[in-house]
Amino acid sequence: RQLKVSKYCHSEPACVKLIVNAMKGNMAKLATHAVASRVVESLFSNMTSKQTVMLKQEFYGPHFALFANDATLLSDNPTLESNLALAPDKKDVTLDFVRHLVNKGVEKSLFGLTYFQKLFAEYVGVAPPIEIRALAATSADHAIHLLSTRSGTRVVAALTAYGTAKDRKRILKSLKGYT
Repeated sequence: RQLKVSKYCHSEPACVKLIVNAMKGNMAKLATHAVASRVVESLFSNMTSKQTVMLKQEFYGPHFALFANDATLLSDNPTLESNLALAPDKKDVTLDFVRHLVNKGVEKSLFGLTYFQKLFAEYVGVAPPIEIRALAATSADHAIHLLSTRSGTRVVAALTAYGTAKDRKRILKSLKGYT
């Protein structure tokens, strides 16, 4: 039902407000749930970034969702890097939260979803090389799924660059037959 609601009601402001209010506060759980992640994917693909800016803030931690600055809300597309620039004292907490979401998504094989690939790319863009190397070990076999978007391609490039030789070999093996 939620897939149909987000598909057909995204053009009416009253419906959008109801959908956003219903999802608010639960995005981290929904984004890593096997079935609900399809609903989240539908929300981000059907609605504009202005409509989903509050929901996207929840991917960076509850402190950004609850105490979002006006400067963050004014931008249509907040990123992990822009949020960390606004609150450098929350860097460790935020990276831990996003790392937890990414690891959960990796466990549940959410590699084909666009919002997950964007979140993964944002995390890889600011994470230390040691963390990227750890992620390379767990997601090397799914490189072909990540290559469906530009963000996913950035992730594969970072995993290849920071991964070990064994990880690079596994990434190339996962591409065998598709390239």
